[in-house]
Amino acid sequence: RRAEAANGISSYSDNPDIELLLNDVLRSEESDMVIAEVLHAMSEITDGASGTDERFMQFSGSNYAMNIRIAAVEALSNYEGNERVISRLQNIIRQESSDSLQTTALQSLSKIVDTERLAGITSSFIAGNQIPDHVPFLLYTLAENGAGEQAVVLADKTLEWNTPYDVTGEIIRFLIETDESSVNWLNRLPELMSNPHPGVRLAAAEAILKLSAGSRSDFIDTILPNEFDERVRRKLREM
Repeated sequence: RRAEAANGISSYSDNPDIELLLNDVLRSEESDMVIAEVLHAMSEITDGASGTDERFMQFSGSNYAMNIRIAAVEALSNYEGNERVISRLQNIIRQESSDSLQTTALQSLSKIVDTERLAGITSSFIAGNQIPDHVPFLLYTLAENGAGEQAVVLADKTLEWNTPYDVTGEIIRFLIETDESSVNWLNRLPELMSNPHPGVRLAAAEAILKLSAGSRSDFIDTILPNEFDERVRRKLREM
């Protein structure tokens, strides 16, 4: 019931005493569930106001329960351009092992930096072969914010690394949705279709349709004799 009350109290954000009340609750409350809901409410009320970030930075620390940390990290998405918050979120992304916390931090970070800054941060993650599982999210976010060409360049860089097979498949799907250049695909496909994992080759086979009709036929004739996975061979014959 206390958690439900905390959830509902944010509707009264025009009352200046509400934030004081919630501060008192935080000092005395012991339930992780209630604290997380209080942080959600305080995030709604403060809405990124100057000087209110410290509280959420504090509760994002490793000494708190995961649901509290996630609530705090979600709240940090209100602090656009705040360098301390940006640095904190990047540290969480790099250092934490919790997938849900990393994902929340990435979502918050993508909301408080501009597209150029996000592209630079993504590039640094890729260069360090960090958080490969989350790279597809960053690529889609960049493309959705008008940086599709930059995202394609970064996706190609990611494919050069020893990326997990399932992530490689996601990146290939991103490129299929984003890159219409037959020249780019003609350069990209030979290596993808020689990948030792048949799942990667199967995903890449979809992109053969991006080639011109003549290039497509020649390319299939070149790789088909060396392909021994029946699923991939069937896909190539359908092209």
